[in-house]
Amino acid sequence: MNYEAVFNQVAILCIMILVGYYACKRDILNREANQKLSDLLLSITLPCMILTSFQFDFSAAVLYDAGRILIIASLIHLFSAGVAKALYKKSPWQTASVLRFATIFSNAAFMGFPVIDSLYSQIGVFYTAIYVVVFNLFAWSYGVVLFTGQKDWSSLKSSLQNPGIVATIVGLILYAASVRLPLPLFKALNLVGSMTTPLSMLIIGTLLAQADYKDLFRGRHLLSGIAIRLLGLPLLLFAILHSLDITGVVANVLVLVTAMPAAAITVIFAEKHQADALLASRFVALSTLLSLVTLPGLILFLSAVS
Repeated sequence: MNYEAVFNQVAILCIMILVGYYACKRDILNREANQKLSDLLLSITLPCMILTSFQFDFSAAVLYDAGRILIIASLIHLFSAGVAKALYKKSPWQTASVLRFATIFSNAAFMGFPVIDSLYSQIGVFYTAIYVVVFNLFAWSYGVVLFTGQKDWSSLKSSLQNPGIVATIVGLILYAASVRLPLPLFKALNLVGSMTTPLSMLIIGTLLAQADYKDLFRGRHLLSGIAIRLLGLPLLLFAILHSLDITGVVANVLVLVTAMPAAAITVIFAEKHQADALLASRFVALSTLLSLVTLPGLILFLSAVS
């Protein structure tokens, strides 16, 4: 992908974010509307995007790459968990749980899918869906443990019923069996799935419009955690993948999804388990804001080395 194409794709996403920001400031969108849009995205449009992304000719090489992504994504989360544990071991649990979760888990769904889709289209969404399966399994198992200190297998069981994971499993089965959806059904689902990118960007714009910028940059651990999330982990992953001769779209998707800002569910988990929800909101908002600078830079870097 050339520099002009990269710039145009990033510019399109940023403009949509600004539209969401404007809509929130004009009270067209608010927190309640944002929640409904999030539900629509996670339950309807994103599963449709994932399912239709699996509708292409079967290739053993692509399936092999999907298996590699499954393994590498698991290792990424395990390594990130170790880094986060070492970084915040002296912090009280109310803050440590938030900082660890936000450092480990990226916003793979809300930002990952739209960014990857704009750069690598169908195959990129296919690979990202495999990564998100690992994300969900870790978030609803180890992620819950971070906030409660107790193993809760019921949360993990619920995560397996997530519409995104269900769509991934169904899509994989159809892909492996070389089964194509009837054309009207595919077109309908594809159109609904195409709403995912603008919806995601509107939601992110609304999130940024609601942020309290007065104390947004305050906190040494906050800034160091964001630096690791946005640059440290993805650049380290890039170096490791290239040393193992893993390059191309597979490597780029893994690096970019790892480089996404903190997962939006960080705030939900913090509020649910009486952790520092304000810190969680600041981490998500600031990492999202800074990612508008770091992500384009990283995309250009990957384009150059490719």
